[in-house]
Amino acid sequence: MRRGRRLVSRGSMIILLFLPIIALGHYFVFPEETRCILIDFTDFKKTDNLYYKTGVPVSTIFSIRNFISQAEKRDSDFLGSLACKPSFIYCDNETDYALYGNKSGSPACTHTKLGAYIVLSRNGLNADVIAHEILHAELYQRLGFFKYQFAIPVWFNEGLAMQTDYRAEFSEDSLKKFSDGFRNLPELKDLRTGSQFYSGIERDILLNFSAARYEVKRWYTKDKLTHLITALTHGTRFADAYR
Repeated sequence: MRRGRRLVSRGSMIILLFLPIIALGHYFVFPEETRCILIDFTDFKKTDNLYYKTGVPVSTIFSIRNFISQAEKRDSDFLGSLACKPSFIYCDNETDYALYGNKSGSPACTHTKLGAYIVLSRNGLNADVIAHEILHAELYQRLGFFKYQFAIPVWFNEGLAMQTDYRAEFSEDSLKKFSDGFRNLPELKDLRTGSQFYSGIERDILLNFSAARYEVKRWYTKDKLTHLITALTHGTRFADAYR
């Protein structure tokens, strides 16, 4: 019995010794996400699940919470319920957003590892963007990290998130205009990875988002989505689960 305890103790010590190395490696590969995970050790203030810097006006905090409530209502109606409780990080300047969000110029982003972190820039303060990001977090919660990252194509992830995102530039009217009446749509099967989906000029990326939104809208019902998630968690390939 004592020998077993010694082995467990040694195993725990080895894990503790390697944790700093693992954390350092994670930081070099995923610096923004690592900063989000460690945000409690920064000068960000926290109220409930919202982080923000000192000096952000109370009126802005009130607006963010209002937009989050609107977005949660949309996503709850769409999915039937909410399962994820993401943390929100509001960055009121470009420097902080580059540190915690990304450098791509997107208004918001979602990191999904050791929990969901939704990072908002000034341009992300509206119900459309926040509902979009919450839907990413909800899909992550239902699938788990590995299935979310590796089992679903990016076009489906973004197309689903677009279902509660009502921005006009991604509407069917916009898609019809830029795709010559739906005749020149992107091949979604070729947009499985992020490097494929987010590549090209701004108009190309907008078209990818719009086409993904259009495809998922035609496919979606709550029952179909529930079936797909269940099938994926049991090891079914996405192509088979989607059909």
